[in-house]
Parts: sequence; C-alpha cells; structure tokens
Amino acid sequence: MPSKVTIRDIAKVCGVSRTTVSAALRNAAGVSKAQRDKIQAAAKEMGYVRDMKVAQVMSHIAKSGTDGHLRRIAMVSAPEVNGPPPWKANGLMNRFYNGVKSQAESLGCGFEAFWMAEPGMSSRRLAEIIYSRGIDGIVLMLDYGKDPTRIDFDFSQFAVSVIGKSLEWPHLYSAEGDLHQGMLMAMDQARNYGYKRPGLMLRESSSKRAEHSWEAAYYLAQSRLDLAERIPVCKFGFEDTDAIRVWFDEYKPDVIIGHEPPGLKLLNKYNISVPDDVAFIALEMHDPNSEVAGVDIKPEGIAAAAVDLLSEQFRKNQQGLPDNPETVIVKCEWHDGKTLPFIGRD
Repeated sequence: MPSKVTIRDIAKVCGVSRTTVSAALRNAAGVSKAQRDKIQAAAKEMGYVRDMKVAQVMSHIAKSGTDGHLRRIAMVSAPEVNGPPPWKANGLMNRFYNGVKSQAESLGCGFEAFWMAEPGMSSRRLAEIIYSRGIDGIVLMLDYGKDPTRIDFDFSQFAVSVIGKSLEWPHLYSAEGDLHQGMLMAMDQARNYGYKRPGLMLRESSSKRAEHSWEAAYYLAQSRLDLAERIPVCKFGFEDTDAIRVWFDEYKPDVIIGHEPPGLKLLNKYNISVPDDVAFIALEMHDPNSEVAGVDIKPEGIAAAAVDLLSEQFRKNQQGLPDNPETVIVKCEWHDGKTLPFIGRD
C-alpha cells in the first residue's frame, strides 16, 4: 500500500517550506497566486488528501486571529538612520534591506519599508499605518555607526525583531553577526599574511553599539603577541580625528583593522596610503565584490535570521515586547582583497 502524501512531500517537490504549502492549500494570505496554483496543482497530482482533524484545528486557529503564517513584513528604520530604505549610499545597510526583502518573499510574504523619521510622521501614526496594511511583523533597522538608542514605538500588535543586539530599549529578539569571531579572524589573517604589528582603529559610537566585542577579541588576540608588538586601540569620534595621525606615528602598525569606508577615508585624509604605508582589514565588508580585504559579517544571513525570528514569534502567537528575547548570532566569513598583500612569514 503506497504511503500517504504529506505536506512535507509537497514542499520538497515544489521547493518551498511546509509553512508555504500549508498556507497555499488553505488559500491563506501571504502566498502569491502563481505559487498557490502551482502548489495546489502538485498536491492534486500527488493525490494529497487533507487530514480533517488537522483542518479543524487550523480553522480554530484562523478564527482566533492568526493562521500561523506571516502575511506581510515591514522593515522599519529607526529615527537615527539618515533616510528611508533602501540606502543606496550605504552598502552594508542596503545588504540588510535586500536580505530582509528576499527572505520575506521566499516565505510568500508581502514586504514594505518605512522610516520612523519620515517628515510629518509620528510614532503613533506610523504604527497605525503599518497595522492598517495588514503587516504582522517588523524588522527594525538601526544605524551601526551610532550610539545605542531607545525606540518609542507601539510594537504591541506585531511580532518584532531587530538587526543588531545593542538596542538600549526595548529589548527585542535580535540577529547579529559574530563580531568577536570576526575580530579574531581578522587578527589570525593578519598574522597568516605576515604582519606582526596589527592595530585596531574604532569609532567610539560603533564600539559602544557592538558592546565592545571588537576590543575584547582584539586584546585577547594581542595577548599572544610579544609585548613590543602590542598596540592600544585607537578610538575616534565623528569630528575628533587628529588622534589617528598621532596614534599611527607613535605605534607604527603594519596593518590596521578598522571600519570601511570611514576608516579608509580617514587614513587618506592624513596621507596614510593603503597598502603602501600600511595594510588594511575591514571590520565589516560593505560590498562583497570589493577589493578591500576584510570580514564579511554576512548581512543577508543576519537579515534572514531576523525574519525567521518574526516567523517563529508569529507561529507562537507572540506579539509585542518579549519577556525573554533571544539573539541569533551569524558566523562571519573572510574576504580577500588588495589592501592586505601577502608579505610572508618568518
């Protein structure tokens, strides 16, 4: 006797998730007509028979206000962000945007983007607009270069997650790159390429937002170096950049680990040539096709994890501020580039 066809079987044939198949078979919102027709046709051809006991349970859930499947997702940028998404001038943030959009679409969800600081927009008005458009989940986007912030917004009607784990308040489910692992990777690669005096150059506000993960890993890696080769962290603000030239002249690093693109721009400002005067490693790659060597924190993977956190909350019928929010950490990858030429090891 042939085995019973399941939703898992249909999902495998159609190349979609079981959640998408379930929604399509129930004609639920959040699945495009083309995808719904394809899934329903496959189910019919495979001889799928709906389990009526399960159907009754799902019907009860739907009547209670949720079918367990997100309909629409919004990416909302915080007031601190300089403009609405997408951010064509900021490669890193735009990769987050594209990652959220892509993951939402892969789940069969509608997608919209908003900015909290839109002229004439209030927090209350934006929450009403988002709710009226049938949006179930919000991914909040912060500015990686700014100090930790507090957000005044009514999240009570939504599943919500944030990209970056250092939101001062409220405490939300979050997705973040493994910054500690990324720094250790940068230090290891500097050594592998033959450099002996790595230096770390950090913007003070970014350091706070990263909860000092970069410095912690940097000093850990430095503990393996000879005392004469250990260089203190150079921290700078948005205006106070004179310290960079002083630090460079005093400690003479042979490779600098720092922000891209602001770190490279500041080195250029002080006539410090990369890679002629010093090699350079980016802490977070903005452009995956860049010729700059550095750490790719995988913004698309972080964004996808943030969307998956929404989906899980919604499945459990959880909206608003969580009691015990979780953080998903995404591993970084190394990216070779011309700013870190190989000079060999002794």
